[in-house]
Amino acid sequence: MTKIKLNILKGKAIRHSTLVAAEHFKKIPNGKILSFMNWTVKFRAQDEIYTEDRWKELRDSFDFKSIEEFLGATKFAIMLIKSGPEIERADLKSDFEKLDFEREFIELIINCLESIWGEYEDWLKRERLEALPILASLRWRVDIRYASSNFLKKPEPVAILRIGTDDGSEKDQIYFELNREKISWLESIIGKMKREFLKAEERMNKNWHSKS
Repeated sequence: MTKIKLNILKGKAIRHSTLVAAEHFKKIPNGKILSFMNWTVKFRAQDEIYTEDRWKELRDSFDFKSIEEFLGATKFAIMLIKSGPEIERADLKSDFEKLDFEREFIELIINCLESIWGEYEDWLKRERLEALPILASLRWRVDIRYASSNFLKKPEPVAILRIGTDDGSEKDQIYFELNREKISWLESIIGKMKREFLKAEERMNKNWHSKS
């Protein structure tokens, strides 16, 4: 099977899950594309949590047959909205053609995207994807590990940290186990990073004001 490489993915081959999401996206009625894209931005920006009934209501409003189809289309829309501005219109059109989108649908989507990019420019700047994935979520908990072998003589606390990332097409997560020493080390590194960040911010502001 020939791998489809897309400009919007910086020349990388599209993953099967994203290809399936694109197929779900094609099911959006032409007349509801713009409202769907607007909803997607607001949903992502506000990071809302919906009840099952609310998901079903939204699914029906955009004429999807299942929640799976609806979520898949949303995933593909988010990729288009966030990564699309980084490439030329012709390259974006080429990507849609590789994915077998109909010509009329392609023009409609691109026009809708350009409208979205203009309206939500500030949000897109904050969400802009660079070469590396962005930090999407951070969850943690502290547990007590109880003695269970000769290697652990007594109970000890342990912190579990889960970091979620998003590269625009796929989300990933990684888990870390931290003891007190590792937490102190991480705290120190973050502190140094913040101090350097504030220095860079101060230099940037001085240069900006000197030019204005």
